[in-house]
Amino acid sequence: MPQPPKHRSEVEMDQPRILAIDDDHNQLASLERIFRRSGFEIFKSSNGRDGLRKALRLVPDLILLDVTMPRMSGHEFLRRFRRLERRFGTSAAQNLPETPVIFLTARARLHQRIDGLDAGAADYITKPFDADELRARVRRALRDARRLRGLSPGEAA
Repeated sequence: MPQPPKHRSEVEMDQPRILAIDDDHNQLASLERIFRRSGFEIFKSSNGRDGLRKALRLVPDLILLDVTMPRMSGHEFLRRFRRLERRFGTSAAQNLPETPVIFLTARARLHQRIDGLDAGAADYITKPFDADELRARVRRALRDARRLRGLSPGEAA
């Protein structure tokens, strides 16, 4: 049975915490390099089930999520994660925005992008991607989430 997530202190919030979930180990290594250089704390998972456990334990500020993975698709991960966020009060019960989730996937057709956004993703980025654009979109999603939590935009990453 999942455990309630631990809340992070203000000091811990200074270094945004990203959870990257992708079954491609090279992709995970690339994401780790991109975000560590930019001062982010990054955690990795190679499948949706493990990613869900880590998301509940780590309470990330943002999740980068592949769509097509073994054991649990990105869409299924997002449905389950949102249900658990509501259950444990990490978002709606505290009037906080949901954890931003950005789909990062090779599935580039218009209907696939629309499905991802309709499923509750904050953004949908297709592979291959530009590292600078990805960092910019992540920073924007983090700023938006912090603004919704009542923090000033200058406090965002």
